[in-house]
This record gives sequence, C-alpha cells and structure tokens, in this order.
Amino acid sequence: SVESFVFDLAVPLVFDIPERTCLHTASLISFMAKNLTREREVRVDRVNDEHWSTIASAFISQAVLPSLQTLQVSFLDFKENRPITDLTSEYPPMRAPCLQSIQFQNFFVPFNASTLSNLELTHFPHLGTHHLPSQSHLLDLLHQCVKLEVLKLEFWIPSDMSSAPKPSISLPSLTKLEVTDYIGGGLSLYSHLALMEKAEVGFKFAIPRDTNGDPA
Repeated sequence: SVESFVFDLAVPLVFDIPERTCLHTASLISFMAKNLTREREVRVDRVNDEHWSTIASAFISQAVLPSLQTLQVSFLDFKENRPITDLTSEYPPMRAPCLQSIQFQNFFVPFNASTLSNLELTHFPHLGTHHLPSQSHLLDLLHQCVKLEVLKLEFWIPSDMSSAPKPSISLPSLTKLEVTDYIGGGLSLYSHLALMEKAEVGFKFAIPRDTNGDPA
C-alpha cells in the first residue's frame, strides 16, 4: 500500500509515497506545508507513524489557513505512549476560520470546533486506551461544537467516561450521531449530551477482549 497526499488545487495533485521511508517524503511534506494556505480540501491518507509529528507541525505552524474547509488525516499506527491530545496540548488551535469538516484517524491536532458541521474521530482499539483524550478534553471539545450536524466517534471515548461529572452538553444542530465503542463508554457519553428530537442516533457496541483475544 502507499501513502497519499491529495490537494484541492484548481487541478488536484495526488502524491503516492511508498510506505517505507522515501528520500522524497520530506520534500513532499514540505511542499504540502507551503501550499496549505491555498487549499480548500486536504487529505493525508495512510501515513506511517514516523511522520506523525511532521504532519502535525505542518498544520499547527501555519499562521492562518484561510481557505481550508475539509481536513482528513489518516495514520496507520500510533506508537507514542502519551495521549494523542497531550502531544499537541502546548500548541494553539489551527487558525482555519472556514473549517467545516474534520476526519482524523489515529491523529489529532488542536482546532477550533465552533465552525465545524462534521467531526469524525477514529482510534484503532488494538493500539490501547492510553492514547485516548481525557474526559475533560473530550467534553470540552464537544461543548465547542455549536454548529455540528454530524458526529462520528469510533473507539475515541476514554474508558473512565462513566466517572465524569454530568454537565449537559447541548448540540442544537446535530442531525446524526454515530458511536462505535464499548458499551460503558458509549452510553456514558450519551448521558452527557442534550440532542434535538430530530437527531438520528446509532450505536455499535464492541465486546472487550482479553490478552488472549477471548471475550472479557
């Protein structure tokens, strides 16, 4: 398989990079960083763990991303032992005033959620729960999502969510909620949310496995 970089220029550019470290990878990432201010849509797909910090810095280091509306970043793995949110906590949010849609897989950079209409956060469960955000970070993030219409979370709920205080988080624009997680975390998150009656809600519950792969 390959790593691909897709940019929404007048004529879309697609970069395919071998999974193994390539001499040209750094140059392509540098090109992406220099052109981010021109893009409406950016997709960074199936990237190896070794480029995690470089990609994150490319978005965070920009003074402003005036045109960016859609951002999708997908990593195959995540080998750090700290929570995803801790790795970028010292940075300010991306300045992308037109950002409407975010899809992150095994990846996170701070962002201003108040402009979003679509938010999809995915974490591979086999990577362990120590990568997940804290209760307060997840709840604070959702509290900012005043314009959110679609929310999809896949194994992105901290395991101790049930012990979090129960403030009611209003998502007045939400029309669709999809949660894939273990039953305790999924229901605990739902108990924090105040949704409109029109919202379509879907849960997919997984069965925790022990170290031998058997149901816990």
